[in-house]
Amino acid sequence: MVVAVPCQFARADIVFVVDSSRSICGSDSSCNNWRSVLDFVNSVVNRLTIGTDNTRVGFVRYASSSATSNEFYLNSNNFNRNQVTRAVSNVQYNTGRSFVGDLVNALQVARTQQFVSTRGDRISAPNIIIVLTNGGVSATSHAVSFQKYFTSSFQSIKLKQCIYMAPINKVLRGACYE
Repeated sequence: MVVAVPCQFARADIVFVVDSSRSICGSDSSCNNWRSVLDFVNSVVNRLTIGTDNTRVGFVRYASSSATSNEFYLNSNNFNRNQVTRAVSNVQYNTGRSFVGDLVNALQVARTQQFVSTRGDRISAPNIIIVLTNGGVSATSHAVSFQKYFTSSFQSIKLKQCIYMAPINKVLRGACYE
């Protein structure tokens, strides 16, 4: 039996993995596209009940493998929605001089640095990654197949088909992603 739970009552650990490569804004650090991406993330966060026993939110910004960072963790911001949206709004655009983001590296960072108990991950809550990307994917190792990476790496953190990808160009036009 599958039961639909409205977002405001969901219990989940959600990490946004957001592309900040040069394909988003070029080298313009005050780019409107980046601001629109952050506004979209905040619009999702505002639909959730953020709290110790409800939804927790983390954020990974990525470009190149050397320009991937945990902007905040699942247990940051005192489990307070206003503090989470403020933290999202303050994420700076950083291209890492990369035209295409290294998504595989960013997902590895989410898996090994966000979805851990010391950073707020809960065994009893599903782990969800929401990827916002401009569509280009680069891997630090060409021997890594994206499909193989998902099936082998995410089994250990109970991430079962909960990776949602939204091309940024759709987000910027205001359309919902499928």
